Amino acid sequence: MKIFKEKQHSFFPRPLGIRDKLYLSVGIMSFFDLNDPDNLLTEQELWKTVPGELGPKPVIDQGIPKPRGEFLVTGSCHAPRGTSRPASQVRVRVGEVEKKLNVFGDRYWKNGLITEAEPFVEMPIVWPNAYGGEGFAENPLGKGIHKVPMPDGSESVMLPNLELPDQQIGSPSQAPHPAGFGPIDLMWPQRFKKNGTYDEKWKNERWPYFPDDMNYEFFNMACEDQFMDGYFKGGEPVTIENMNPDFARIESSLPKIRMRCFVTLNTRFKPHTFPVGALPSHQLSETDEFREVTTRLETVWFFPSIMRGLLIYRGTTEVMDEDGADVLRVMIRHEEQSDEARPIEYYRDLQIKLLDRGVDIDMSKAEEVMQKAQKSLLKVKNIPKFADDIRQKALGKRPSMPMPEPEEMLAKANKMIADHSALLDKLEGMARKIHAEQGHLIEINLGVFDVFRGRLASVGKKMEQVTGKLSATKKKLEATRKAMVKEMSGKIKEIKPEYLEKSEVDPETVLDPDFPFNKKVNPWHDRGFPFVVQCRKDLEEDRETMRKLTDLGFERKTVKRAWLGVNKGEQVDIPKKWGLKGEDEFTLPAGIVLPRFDGPVLNRINCHPAYPEVEKEFLVPGSDEEPLFLSSSTLIDLPSMPAAAGAPVVCVADELQALFMEQEVGDCCSVLALRLPGDKPGKEAAAALKNAQAMLIVQPEKYRDDRLLSKVWDEWKAAYKTAEPMELEHGKTVFESRKQGSDIRQWVFNHLPKEYAGEHSVDIGIPESGKPPGEDFLKGFTPAFPDVKALAKGINAEVKKSMEAKFAPFKLEQEKVLAQMREAAAKYTKYGVDPDKITMDVPSGPTESSAETGQKIAARIRKQVAELKKKKILTPEVEQKMEAGATKVESLGAEADARKIRMLEQFKAKKIELAEGLKKLKARVPPEQAKEKLLEHGLDPDAIRPLTREEVQRMHDQGKSIAGAILSGVDLSGLDLSGANLTGCQLKNTDFKETCLDNAKLIQTMGRSADFTKASLKGVNFERAMLGNAIFEESDLTGAQARQASFKGSSFKGATLADAVFDMAILEKTDFSKANLSGARINMSMVSGKADEADFRNAFIKKSIFKGSTLDGADFRKADVHETLFNGAKGVKVNFAGANLDKLRTGRNAEFPEADFTGATLRSSAFRETDLTGALFRGADLENALVDNCMLVDANLNGASAKGARFTKSNLEGASMRAFNLFMGGLRKARLVDTDLRGSNLYAVDFYKSVVGRTRFEGANLKRSQLQDKLDLLEDDS
Repeated sequence: MKIFKEKQHSFFPRPLGIRDKLYLSVGIMSFFDLNDPDNLLTEQELWKTVPGELGPKPVIDQGIPKPRGEFLVTGSCHAPRGTSRPASQVRVRVGEVEKKLNVFGDRYWKNGLITEAEPFVEMPIVWPNAYGGEGFAENPLGKGIHKVPMPDGSESVMLPNLELPDQQIGSPSQAPHPAGFGPIDLMWPQRFKKNGTYDEKWKNERWPYFPDDMNYEFFNMACEDQFMDGYFKGGEPVTIENMNPDFARIESSLPKIRMRCFVTLNTRFKPHTFPVGALPSHQLSETDEFREVTTRLETVWFFPSIMRGLLIYRGTTEVMDEDGADVLRVMIRHEEQSDEARPIEYYRDLQIKLLDRGVDIDMSKAEEVMQKAQKSLLKVKNIPKFADDIRQKALGKRPSMPMPEPEEMLAKANKMIADHSALLDKLEGMARKIHAEQGHLIEINLGVFDVFRGRLASVGKKMEQVTGKLSATKKKLEATRKAMVKEMSGKIKEIKPEYLEKSEVDPETVLDPDFPFNKKVNPWHDRGFPFVVQCRKDLEEDRETMRKLTDLGFERKTVKRAWLGVNKGEQVDIPKKWGLKGEDEFTLPAGIVLPRFDGPVLNRINCHPAYPEVEKEFLVPGSDEEPLFLSSSTLIDLPSMPAAAGAPVVCVADELQALFMEQEVGDCCSVLALRLPGDKPGKEAAAALKNAQAMLIVQPEKYRDDRLLSKVWDEWKAAYKTAEPMELEHGKTVFESRKQGSDIRQWVFNHLPKEYAGEHSVDIGIPESGKPPGEDFLKGFTPAFPDVKALAKGINAEVKKSMEAKFAPFKLEQEKVLAQMREAAAKYTKYGVDPDKITMDVPSGPTESSAETGQKIAARIRKQVAELKKKKILTPEVEQKMEAGATKVESLGAEADARKIRMLEQFKAKKIELAEGLKKLKARVPPEQAKEKLLEHGLDPDAIRPLTREEVQRMHDQGKSIAGAILSGVDLSGLDLSGANLTGCQLKNTDFKETCLDNAKLIQTMGRSADFTKASLKGVNFERAMLGNAIFEESDLTGAQARQASFKGSSFKGATLADAVFDMAILEKTDFSKANLSGARINMSMVSGKADEADFRNAFIKKSIFKGSTLDGADFRKADVHETLFNGAKGVKVNFAGANLDKLRTGRNAEFPEADFTGATLRSSAFRETDLTGALFRGADLENALVDNCMLVDANLNGASAKGARFTKSNLEGASMRAFNLFMGGLRKARLVDTDLRGSNLYAVDFYKSVVGRTRFEGANLKRSQLQDKLDLLEDDS
């Protein structure tokens, strides 16, 4: 039985029989807090709390349905904390049921009168404090009947502390009913009288179930005045008075929950069948019945001293097996009563989901990751667009933001500091609050906040200083500029007026006031660009507008790339300032601003004062009226990435939708903003439409149902023959559709040509929860990456060519000047200037050596000396100094050359050394200095490279350790490496075929697929080795030690492992077929795989698991197999004769047909659901064994001893059990048809519901069993 419940539930089932039917009684307990009844507490808290409150040997419930609900209370009457009182009253009310008790301090009968009650602080509401005493059947634990010794040595009768209000004691002869809230002992007459009649008729007809006259109120444990008329419904108000020292009156309610319980029944269940069938953990089958068990709230138990309550729900359902073998699963869930009850199908599907062994993954997180991945993949798809932006900016064909003013920089810095200061204030407030509450527990440094404030102030001060300097510099430059303009204007004014008039130059306006810093483009750009820049800056600061754009679906990079801005307020302007004709003013409305540029020049400003009402957009006079066209990335021609012939065109109604649509599908689709079919697209758009694979016109949802919209579509179709409608899933705009859940990209792709959509899709096939990934999973993760290197190289070449073209006029002017200079030099040859040597090239550095340079300089010095001597103006002292200088210059030059040569030689040597080092590095040979360091730390330098076969042989012959060596892939076959130390070696794919490794150390070796075929491995130490998938076939591992070693997936087929030791080893998926493991020790190890015909004679196996192993013909004779589990193991004719199998365990559906257990010891062993058909147990010792639901058809148990053993539900049909000793054992529900039990000792054996027929009992001892003296009643057939 598998239980699915929540942590708030405690489940306790109990089978029962009523008349001729079997039932499963389902009990569910829930614990709750009286202060917060609707939030159930955990089962863990229930069991930590309730047993302690109930005292020793608590009985909470007997598991049998109660015909009426009841409440119980465990606790005391409390005086208010810090006080005491002589008397009080407790009251408990649950719904309509109420009970009161009068509570007194200790009182006595004295001279026929009741003494004054002694004050009490707490008086337990328990039966010893109620009326009763020895001999009083209704409460033998109570007081009020017998005298008790007094402190003065006298004796007096003590009155009960608890009384019912309507039965207060007034005289010593009065005998009231005991007063209390707790459970009544089942042997007291209040309950026992309801127990029914247990006579011979019951014994013959109803045993072991309850008699027909049973009053099931027997299982109600409370006093009858605490019973309900029916059951609790949940949500009933609860009042408890004077039972808590802090709360004189507790007002609460029962939890408002609905308890649901479901069982899954195996409708094909039959006893004595093998294999048993599906596990409870297996998935639902068609023959399983998923049934709801109606539950009732039978019992409410209060613990007011600790403000807790306990609910006990009960339900029953008919079953086929009293042990619940046909009940596969039980599911328990609770619902809020305010919620509608879920259908049974919901819980069936939930159970199917819970039974699914696949890992339940929250795919919402995966979807978030996938969305991010898709965005990254879109970036790859949009590389042409990003590369083109870079190219256009480099070519000066994109607008750029002007440098921020110092005042702007300071304002931003101050805002940042203010935001951080506000955050610090908030954090400090929180820290001070925690410090006030928890400062005695944890140390909180409040001074750190002032430190951070000081740092912020320092940053602010530095920013003021920096921006102050920038402002000063700007003012200085401005002053210089104005002075220059004034001076130049003055010079112009000095020109004679007639000349100025003739040249039509106005000296007042010839120089712009902002000359030379402001470069004029055209009046419209010069007026509109500052407005656009300011709107863009305002949007960066306007979080609300940015949030609205984000809510529409815009990414920040899209907003930035499109130069979107916000006009905070209306601005009135005149055409003249824009270079336009006319005098009428126009207003730039507040709202989103969409500019457009022709290269770097502004040519359009569109304002959206109330989007999405596109009719209200305002186009600034003078703007370019050509509809916006945004080309697909695939149509951009780039170096190494030629443009595609065409791309689909998506048409939307306005520019804002167009920008969003480009963001979503611009990697493979062009976007055109055409409001009406009659609007004329520009040249680029017209060419794109001509070559488009598809023209998709976005239409409102249900546009065909609207006569006007349908007519407009007809106009679209007339204007563009290839146009196709793309109806929005929701609303009138893509923004409305997205808001209501549409995936706009996927929606567009659904309308694209299938092949084109598949080529450009970045969708990643996220698997459904609980299902494996499909074929398209990760498909989008393999986009075609462009050759970025070639792309960058091509763009650089293009930009360089453009720059060269820009500088071409300057180069022509340079060549013109050079020609003039050469012409002048040719006219004046007397100056000795060679015209051909005149050049404007930058002179290059010296090409001669340092020595030659030194010699030339020395020669010039000596020449000067000679000229001075000739003129007789050189003194000997000066001559000597000049000669010394010349000599020094020569030597310096020579030394410089020598140094250069030495450096080149050193460089060459280092280059050679580096090459050698790389060569050694590839061969894993460390440098010499590294070797020294490794040796210093006791490490072998040779250990970091693979050794060769020859090196291994040489090192072993020389007695050197090979520990830690890399031997992966090395052929060591046929070598004699006996006694070798291979500790820590890497052995991946190492070949040890026919190698002698006797007594070698392979401790902590690691490697897969090492081959030890026919190797001699006697006495080898494999401690902590990890040799997965190794081959040990026909090898000799006699006496090998393998503690904590792993041989997962290895083959020991035909190997000799006599006396080998496997301690805490992993032998999963190993093959021991025909292996000799005689005398081997296998302790606390995991074994699975094949062991057919393996020899385990005299082996010692303890606390190990043979999981799913095949053991056909395996021999375990004389083996010691203790506390070992054969879980799902299968083996035909396995021989366990004479083996010691104490506490052996076999798991579900293990199969050992025809196994031989002759003379084996199987004390306290447990065979569960195991096929032992035809097995031999002659002379075996099965004392206290459990053979549960096993198949023992035709088994031979002659002469076996099985004292106290239980063969519950086992099939022993046709078994021979002559002289079988089952003293005080059990054959409960066993099948004994054609079973031979002649001469067996069946004293006090449990034959409950055993199936007999043609069973032979001659000479059997049946005393004290159900069959004693009743063999004549047995039928002759089954």
